[in-house]
Amino acid sequence: MNYFKLLAFKLIAIVIVPLAFFVVFELGLRLVGSGYNTKVFVEEKGIVRSNWPFTFKYFPWSVARPMKSLQFTAKKEPGTLRVFVLGGSAAQGYPAEEFGISRQMQFMLEQTYPKRKIEVINAAISAVNSHVMLPVAKECLQYDPDFLMVYLGNNEVVGPYGPGTFYLGFSNNLTLIRLSQMIKSLRLYQMFVVLAGRHTSAAGSWKGMESYLANTLYEDDERLEKVYKHFDRNLGDLISAAADENCPIILSTVGVNLQDSPPFASKESDHADSQYQLGLANLEAGKTEDALVAFKSARDCDGLRFRADRRLNSVIRRQSSLPEGQITVVDSERLFEDGGPGLVSVPGGDYFYDHVHLSFTGNFILAKAMTEAIVSQISPPSRFSTSLESVSTALVYTDWDELRLTRELTEQLLSKPPFTNQWNHRERQLARRRQLNKIAAQFTPEIFEKTREQYEAGIERRPNSDSLKRRMSKLLLESGDREKALQILQSVVLDEPENIEAYNELSLVSVSLGKYDEAEKSILKTLDHNPYAIEARNAYLLILFNSRRFEEAADYAENLIEDHPGDPGFRFAFAEILDAQGKRPEVKEQLKNALRIDPRHSRSRKRLIEIYQREKDIEKALQVAHGWLLVDPDSAEAQNELAQNLSLKNDYKSALEHYRKAMELDPDFVVARSNYVKTMAGLGRIHEAIPLLTEELALDPEIREGYSLLGLALDVAGRRKEAARVFMSGLQRKPNNVKILRELAWIKATSKDSQLRNGSEALQLAKRAVELSPSEADFHQVLAAAYAENRQFDSAISSARRALELADASNQQSLSGLIRQCLSAYENKQPIRVD
Repeated sequence: MNYFKLLAFKLIAIVIVPLAFFVVFELGLRLVGSGYNTKVFVEEKGIVRSNWPFTFKYFPWSVARPMKSLQFTAKKEPGTLRVFVLGGSAAQGYPAEEFGISRQMQFMLEQTYPKRKIEVINAAISAVNSHVMLPVAKECLQYDPDFLMVYLGNNEVVGPYGPGTFYLGFSNNLTLIRLSQMIKSLRLYQMFVVLAGRHTSAAGSWKGMESYLANTLYEDDERLEKVYKHFDRNLGDLISAAADENCPIILSTVGVNLQDSPPFASKESDHADSQYQLGLANLEAGKTEDALVAFKSARDCDGLRFRADRRLNSVIRRQSSLPEGQITVVDSERLFEDGGPGLVSVPGGDYFYDHVHLSFTGNFILAKAMTEAIVSQISPPSRFSTSLESVSTALVYTDWDELRLTRELTEQLLSKPPFTNQWNHRERQLARRRQLNKIAAQFTPEIFEKTREQYEAGIERRPNSDSLKRRMSKLLLESGDREKALQILQSVVLDEPENIEAYNELSLVSVSLGKYDEAEKSILKTLDHNPYAIEARNAYLLILFNSRRFEEAADYAENLIEDHPGDPGFRFAFAEILDAQGKRPEVKEQLKNALRIDPRHSRSRKRLIEIYQREKDIEKALQVAHGWLLVDPDSAEAQNELAQNLSLKNDYKSALEHYRKAMELDPDFVVARSNYVKTMAGLGRIHEAIPLLTEELALDPEIREGYSLLGLALDVAGRRKEAARVFMSGLQRKPNNVKILRELAWIKATSKDSQLRNGSEALQLAKRAVELSPSEADFHQVLAAAYAENRQFDSAISSARRALELADASNQQSLSGLIRQCLSAYENKQPIRVD
């Protein structure tokens, strides 16, 4: 008996007492409000909203990828059709959730059931996989959904708990993974995370796909078998949970970009790349089926596994064929491969913006198939009909939106690793940028006004659409109406006080208007939700800096550096603050620290070079430029910086070589090309530059500012007739090129050669330049010269005074001097004449 008493005492002392202590401690932490509720949703007064801290279990808190702001009623209204969309960033709709699967399905279902309330709720989350979506699905099932729509599989290797992830360790044991998720929900665990400093990412800002570069897994890696088993189990459990709630599932395979997204990493044997090249060759030869096989092999051999492969889609098809649950499969992989009756196609840029994220057309195809699957299961049967045009009109998807999204992707995603590691990246990126420039050149003030009218009509149809209003604010911001953009965003946050995305945008617009108090208030709203959010903290630092609160900014920057010692961006920001305080030695030290962290950090390189130039220490500036070229020899920017500093040392021969190298690396790098022309002109060798510029333009007529720079070179060389012809040729290709409009208007207004002068044409060209760039002082002074050539001296004087006002405001002293000279001539009724 004494033995059992002793055993019981030991059990109480070793297990029950510590357990009771932990329970009491956990309850105490919850009572005092310590830590975070990590449920998927939070509910208040019958309204359900997304809960940012949910993803704290899967990411460092500072870079946690939250679910987009959403809200719905906890109790579904009678007659409502409620659908939850589950998946990663492709399902979420990146780069524009407002045009993604959920938004398009919402419209299609509204058109099909005009008398029913439709709720397509986007519960997808960027950068996550089935380990995260399983608990999301289980919470969604608590809110009486009619359907779950699942588009999942791209992040199984690189997402949380995958072997290719960078922020959570891979585990072979699914039970341990799920147990760890439960533990991470405890406030006690969260307290230890903070005390250990593991709530922030030492590397700093979220770097997206760039973070995974070191985590290659090839097709023979044994860890992949566990990935497939975990995915199979998670998906099966998700289906079982839905079956328990009698909720149908629309389950989709995953389509990816095969044709226009080469592998990110290939083995030394070059197998993935060679398969991709074989695919291109077969496609060129008209062997589409063989090409499709090769492209799929390239995808499956890719060492950076950001795309759902053959095995993952096989798991989806297997699960959809099992008897459990009410499953309708949408085979999107084959949908995107459908080339018409009996034909196949290789999915590429028509359907995808990048490797996996769907274009508007790609989202339409998938949303249409998903909607058809839903409609087919609802009684009584309804007629479903839709079109790409009707959806784009309803969602106000304009040419400007396409330009904006493509531009953001090109500059923010596709210009960084791992995309820069893809075969032929430089050439494809150049082609993308040129296409963007061509489209952007068409966006005249008239087109902007037409687009604005489309948005106004859309908002009139859907006055409660926060998405439309937020996009219209971006349009207004780009077209220069910042006050109106601010008003629209203010109305959004007034209607939706928990819309974090709107607060972030409101902060940016407020900064652009110098309304720092409002900007601060907006960004603090985001920090209320997650005080560790690195993007919001960075935005707050910029607000402090721009509002000239340098002491506060310096303290805040030091805190950021302490939390994120591996982020060069914060070192650079701290250097800018120190520079504003006049602490030059400390500025250089912080810039050097940034370069120790990332030797390719271009902003720090350029800033340090600029400081040494200001100090007349060209040798040290050259050392920094040479160092840049050593770590990044293919950087056109580095070549240009080195060339500029060589020019300052009067080593023009070497400078010209590096300018030429920069032009070869990036034919559209206007700064390097312009510097080359200026250097040749300064050396009196402009006649040597002209044949080179002419030859390059003949070989590549799309060179950015190729015509304007060749024309300027000819003008400097005194060959004005030839310059005018080149400008005219350039204008035929790009009618809204303001530089060409300016130069040609100047020649036609001021040339001493009467055969070149044409007052009416000069006036037309100058007016167009001012219309396209109304805040450019130089364009107003050219317009004044054009008026003078037409003997409209009152208008010339008025335009010259406006030019002088703009030039003085922007401290363009030499231009101001020129305008004053011209103004004197106009007052004396004299036009301008120059060689």
